Amino acid sequence: MKNRSVLLWAVVLAVAGAAAGRAAEAPAAPQVSALAFYGYDSGLPLEVEQKELQRTDALVQYHLWYASAHDQRVPALLTIPLGVERPPVVFVQHGYGDKKEVDYVQWPTAFLVKRGYAVMSLDAQYHGERARESRQQALFNPGSSAMRDAFVQTVIDLRRAVDLLRAREDVDGSGVGYLGMSMGAMLGAVFCGVDDRPQAVCLVVGGGGLASRLAQGQVSATARENLQIIDPVHYAGLISPRPLLMINGRQDQTIPPANAQALFDGAREPKRIIWYEGGHTNPPPDKTEEWIAEFFAAHLKK
Repeated sequence: MKNRSVLLWAVVLAVAGAAAGRAAEAPAAPQVSALAFYGYDSGLPLEVEQKELQRTDALVQYHLWYASAHDQRVPALLTIPLGVERPPVVFVQHGYGDKKEVDYVQWPTAFLVKRGYAVMSLDAQYHGERARESRQQALFNPGSSAMRDAFVQTVIDLRRAVDLLRAREDVDGSGVGYLGMSMGAMLGAVFCGVDDRPQAVCLVVGGGGLASRLAQGQVSATARENLQIIDPVHYAGLISPRPLLMINGRQDQTIPPANAQALFDGAREPKRIIWYEGGHTNPPPDKTEEWIAEFFAAHLKK
């Protein structure tokens, strides 16, 4: 990520900080009851609103609103390279406290579009255009129902976005990749676990093992259950046989290596993890761009 000021996901910080230096526990498969949280009515009308934001010789960018489950309207950006017939699409998902326009989303958007991919980015629940001051504090409460529901809603919103892409004529909605950073990586592990349509999954500075860490503290049974429902470590194994690439920092104190390793261990082949020397907000830009570009070139058909 090019941005040096990525805000921390407070829930992860609290959990992962307690996890540093402790061995990861083997993840369990998600329960059927947990998977049910991520179901939705695919027949729900999309009710898309679209506005052209910019057009150049190389690309066109749209601002979209579309209907999701639970009466939600989701704002998104869709950037499409010109001169490429029905390009595949890569989701680029922001981290905690940020929005779809943040610079570390704009950066991969730019180099992916130059390589012939369309890019879609959306605001997670209670972020960006969906921000609600009355709900922000609830997200700082580890294991709260508000945190669980916001996470689940965003995963469903991503699933609805795939429905939207498949209904368009100007992109190839059957060729979908995912790139998420920090909280976006954690959302992606769940999204791509419960939805088999993304073909290639890249998670940058993400981790897992949240529920097992909080379970070691004095928290309620409800909080532990809520974290089990959203903990990406339980869903990573469902990504296989689609390829997974993880990129993590050896000095990351927000998502310590133990939590990154827990997520990687929860995944199945084909998978790869790249460790760089650095922290949460400073993956090496040139190398990270190279790793991401090579991954999608190899695994996402054009």
